[in-house]
Amino acid sequence: MNSTLVGYFPKRRVTRSKWVSPYPEYPNAEFPAPVPVEEICSVSTCIAGTPNTLMSEVPFNEYGGYDTLASAWLAVAPDLRQLFDLYAYRLAPALFRDGQQEFLEVPENNLEPLPCTFACLGYDAVELTHSYYCWGCSPLSCNDMAEKVAVNRYCLVTTEQEGMDMARAFSVSKPEPGPYCLVEVWRDSDPAPVPGNVCPNDN
Repeated sequence: MNSTLVGYFPKRRVTRSKWVSPYPEYPNAEFPAPVPVEEICSVSTCIAGTPNTLMSEVPFNEYGGYDTLASAWLAVAPDLRQLFDLYAYRLAPALFRDGQQEFLEVPENNLEPLPCTFACLGYDAVELTHSYYCWGCSPLSCNDMAEKVAVNRYCLVTTEQEGMDMARAFSVSKPEPGPYCLVEVWRDSDPAPVPGNVCPNDN
């Protein structure tokens, strides 16, 4: 299925070895996925959060992502960049509601092409809400579904078909209300830029 790049997303790094509960009301919460998961790389921001950056500070697109790598890193405070990784999401043109697959229109965009330093980590089935262009929960990490689905070290499934089947299944079992979409999750292997090396006018 032809998926479309919809943005670059700086996400806080969350690993098993350095796990700290992101929930103030549950400070003793355990790492939210079983072995073999070593990192939470799901699309949802419930566990692996995004920077607290306002639209007026660094404009983001309708998916909450950034159109260029430079603008994505500008959204992260320089002294925090070593705690973040940069992701890219590719959205499949399919929406799953109550077990039925619908066509999902993915608007054309003018994003910076995906650099060769990015590698695909796997696929996530995630809620797509608020006029269909806002990410909701990723049941693999948000609802303990990684206990029931074969996942890789990134808390994702490995193949597109597995992702499609999972999105359809979630739309029926409703660990979250849905509807669900399929997202390819990519991550940059290059390190975060050092403070002062990101120009607002970079393309």
